[in-house]
Amino acid sequence: MTSEKSLNTLGFRPDGLDMLVPGEVLRRRVIASGAWSLLLLPMSMAAYLFFLQVNLFDPFAWLTAWTSTLCSGCALFSLILLLISLLVVIAFDSRNYTVAPCLPNTRLAMLASIVQPYRFFHTLGHTLAGLLCGWAAAFLSGGRYKSLEVACCGHTSLSVGHGVQPGCLNELHLFIVLFGGFVGFTYSLLYFLKYMSYTAFPIIQLSKYLQFRAALPCIVKQSTKQAFVLLRWYCILYFFFGYIPRCWLLAGMHVDLDSTIPRLDSLIGLLNPGLLFQTWLAGTFILFTWYLAWALLRIHITEAYQFRVETSFVEDSEMCLPVVLASNPPPIVKFLALQDLAILARASPCRRRQVFILSQPGGRPHTWALLSSHCISLLSELTSKLSAHQDATTGDGRAATSSAHGSQHLPQPECLDMHTGLRNKIEGTGFQSSSVTSSPFSPGPLRTPTRTLSTTLSPLFSPRPLATLDTSIHALSSKMRDSQDLRSSLFGSPWHDKVDNSPIIQRRHSLWSFSCGAPMADNPNMGPSIASPMQRAQDVPQPDRGASKLCLVRAFLIKMPIVVYATQKIAESSSQALFADGQAHIWALEAVSHLVAASFTEDQYGVVQTNLSSILCAMVNLLEAIDKHFKLPQASNKPLRLTDSWPDASFKSLRFAVRSALRTALHRISNTFGHHLKAVDLSPEHLKRLQMFVDYKE
Repeated sequence: MTSEKSLNTLGFRPDGLDMLVPGEVLRRRVIASGAWSLLLLPMSMAAYLFFLQVNLFDPFAWLTAWTSTLCSGCALFSLILLLISLLVVIAFDSRNYTVAPCLPNTRLAMLASIVQPYRFFHTLGHTLAGLLCGWAAAFLSGGRYKSLEVACCGHTSLSVGHGVQPGCLNELHLFIVLFGGFVGFTYSLLYFLKYMSYTAFPIIQLSKYLQFRAALPCIVKQSTKQAFVLLRWYCILYFFFGYIPRCWLLAGMHVDLDSTIPRLDSLIGLLNPGLLFQTWLAGTFILFTWYLAWALLRIHITEAYQFRVETSFVEDSEMCLPVVLASNPPPIVKFLALQDLAILARASPCRRRQVFILSQPGGRPHTWALLSSHCISLLSELTSKLSAHQDATTGDGRAATSSAHGSQHLPQPECLDMHTGLRNKIEGTGFQSSSVTSSPFSPGPLRTPTRTLSTTLSPLFSPRPLATLDTSIHALSSKMRDSQDLRSSLFGSPWHDKVDNSPIIQRRHSLWSFSCGAPMADNPNMGPSIASPMQRAQDVPQPDRGASKLCLVRAFLIKMPIVVYATQKIAESSSQALFADGQAHIWALEAVSHLVAASFTEDQYGVVQTNLSSILCAMVNLLEAIDKHFKLPQASNKPLRLTDSWPDASFKSLRFAVRSALRTALHRISNTFGHHLKAVDLSPEHLKRLQMFVDYKE
């Protein structure tokens, strides 16, 4: 009998699974989707020619013209050009898919994400591919749409010396070709605006054929509708700017315009039913082939892949499910592994028993430990993100409220340079008065006149010798005069008038008969002179006029409606960004809950009991964080109604799916264990919350 080692050398596996590196599997799937797209292209072109040669009044002539065109050499040449353009589109699509979309918070950030360098090449490639497809579609149309240069109908005489009829520019052909480029440009633009790079995994696992059959009507509907909308906008643009490419070609090709055919940048030229039908059909054909390749790529990539749970071969251990999840793989590989884990836990009892076994030698549950720890880390990571967003949102709300009340009276921080300089100058003089040393723009305790007077007059009532009373009175008078003058001239105290009219201040001339300024300097017994407030203000450097103008310009721009619209946060964008990878958390919740519920009867060694408390604690903490998140004003409690199902926009409602999956997982565990959950080592708050699930009150 051949040993397992020799079978492994020959490339066979005992269980019949084709063990490939996940990256190699993805490459094979991309190649398979591209091959199917190229194989379906001749059928799409045949359908395009069938509708192109439509003739309801003579069906036999219709079928004859369709067959002859399909078997002609121009059809083969056009097919080669279409294959090249489709390969370019497939190459760009295969490098831009993602399982977790990047959602900008503002419209300005969305615009900045579009103009990135690598997206410029994406747009350029699709525009060139659209021009190529438009030329092939016009070439297949035949007749007056076939070539860019045609014989002029208005010239009856032959050109001198050549014996040929002069050529004219065929604007009908140019119109269809430019429409192909416009379709490619808008396709690339909408590819990022509508998040077509997002790859959504199907909720119900179906075969690839059933998924393709279900997506085909949506592709046809979306292609026809979008081609009609694009044709409308293209006619408007060509009406105003169509003369630019026409004049450029007339100068480059040295041809003229046929005077017998109306120009297409006029109403008479654009109102041509035959031209509009040919152009709309060409746009529908281009969009159909591109959307078909896009859908086939998604169908192949999201196909479930079965990983090994464990293996006896050392070289295959790195491709087992627990090791792949613990090795921080690429997002698409991580999603495929979590999808397989959820399927394993839900509908594969044979593979599920491999999770609960003990490793040999050693007798430790390595498989369960790796799988459960990864799922717990996913749930804890989402909980921490929600808690951080909760704290940031609460802080921003308080800051926004305070700034809304104070922004009408307080200048910008950059405009406070003069006040800051004066404050520092005053603090350097040694004054201790709280009304002078504190900035009126900085938060602080409320200062009342009574408190300030008591602080100022405290030297009079402090126990001091009588010899120092004159010096104290002299210093006190200087402090009171300077502090009041500075407060009134620079900062404007709201209670200055009340203090100035008080009885104590009114008696200051009877108590002290000197005044600040020069007379004080003439008297040698009055102590050192103190500079007046105006003299100190002159020493402070003046603020920069350029900075002030910049501050005013910025304040003016911020209030402009278009700037407010561009910088305003998109509704629920922050909440949607938190749950952008919510599908991974849904699979983690389903896998853990099914494994825990199955362990009640299948776990012979009790390996799940080792970290059951950690699993329940992570779930309850996540439930509390989600409940708090849904109470925020930025997060809606009702899911959005997605009227347009193409492309898939299910990421906008992933937070509701995560909440439902979490509650379902807790109900599944509580229904299985019931009152045995009281024996689990949990905090009283967590046990109380779990008891609500046991009693069906949650």
